Amino acid sequence: MSDQTPGTDLFKSLFWPQAMMESAGRAQAAAAADALRKVNAPVVAALEHQREAAEALRRLAEQMATMSEHMARIAKQQEDLTRQLQAAMRPYQNYLDWLEGTGKGGRK
Repeated sequence: MSDQTPGTDLFKSLFWPQAMMESAGRAQAAAAADALRKVNAPVVAALEHQREAAEALRRLAEQMATMSEHMARIAKQQEDLTRQLQAAMRPYQNYLDWLEGTGKGGRK
């Protein structure tokens, strides 16, 4: 006879179906998780594509901001150059105006 008290084997035998159910439950949970992963795979892939698209748009926005800064500098340079050229042309325009006036008998 064993050193276990009577009824211990009976007590253990009552819980073996629970162990089987837990084991079956774990297998069922694993199978359900696998099935859900497969079902959700297109959604997960779409979300990854969405993340990649968002990243591409962020990079594009940065590039466009940089390009905008360059264009603003070029526009400022063009404006400065136009002012300089107009200032350089002013004496010549004044001379032409004087010649025109002189030719018409106006101011001398």
